[in-house]
Amino acid sequence: MISGNAPFFSILIPTIGRSDLLPGAIRSCLGQTFPDFEVVVADGSSDQSGREVVESFGDPRMRFLGVDRTHDAYAPFNQGYRAARGEYVVGLDDDNYLLPRTLELFDRAIKKSKAEIVSASHFYYYDAKHPRHFLRNSVGVVPFTGEEYGLDPADVLRSFFGFSRRGPGEKIPRLHYSATAVSRQVSDRALSRLGFIVIPDAGNALSLQPILFAFSRSIFVVDHPVAIIGRFGVSMSQSWSTVARTRFRDRPFSARLSPVSGFTKSNATLESYLQTRRLLPDLLADIPTDYVRFARLYLAELLYLDADFGTLVKNWRNASAFVKTL
Repeated sequence: MISGNAPFFSILIPTIGRSDLLPGAIRSCLGQTFPDFEVVVADGSSDQSGREVVESFGDPRMRFLGVDRTHDAYAPFNQGYRAARGEYVVGLDDDNYLLPRTLELFDRAIKKSKAEIVSASHFYYYDAKHPRHFLRNSVGVVPFTGEEYGLDPADVLRSFFGFSRRGPGEKIPRLHYSATAVSRQVSDRALSRLGFIVIPDAGNALSLQPILFAFSRSIFVVDHPVAIIGRFGVSMSQSWSTVARTRFRDRPFSARLSPVSGFTKSNATLESYLQTRRLLPDLLADIPTDYVRFARLYLAELLYLDADFGTLVKNWRNASAFVKTL
């Protein structure tokens, strides 16, 4: 239950061992033109290094939340949503930035639509260590129209499980975590039913979107940028294929429900989606999985996946058997 003096927005920044990135993300929060918010930094690192960063700002709107990841790999998300006091929670990855009028735009959109989830567009920033040399130290401007419209949550879920294209020019936008505001009613439903927002023992945090959207009843989109998404060299999305060997060594991938074995981004996504459906059969049973579209993405990713020879042979044999079933 939200108390009478709770802020309207909670900006949740989950982080693990990347306290060097936090100052930029925090400054972008504190520079908002809309004043009614709090910032919750949920740190899952063993040394709780984010605490010193948060305290250095000396701002009463900020709260530090040290979390124990022993039994929950995604405690910064799960405990962060529990700790948030705002009526809406705005997610912010630690390598992303909010534009100054983000909360102001979300507030206007919420008042206009009464939607439980409001999402907007974003830009990209590529840092000096980005794996693609020609993109280093540049900003990527994603086309936007300024249009505003509602979405059916079922259509959004079908786009997830259907592996359909999302973004500019498509029916369903990107719906990025760092450019989306989620009502506490949605997160409370998920927490009450499941006890978490992200599956605690999954191999990634990709279950967050289908879980939140499965519990939402209304979605409103403003096609206008509100965040800068950091495409840093240390970001998993930029190095998914090139650091595969390290991932296998540090955290082996085991496909429980996916029909293929390779630790590619698309397969990790599929595994999270299928686990989410198993947890929420009443909400997701009628949402089909497009395995043909998935196979196209998966096979393309296998071509450049960095793994040892034995793993590559296993992946391709497995993929060949899977394709024959389609």
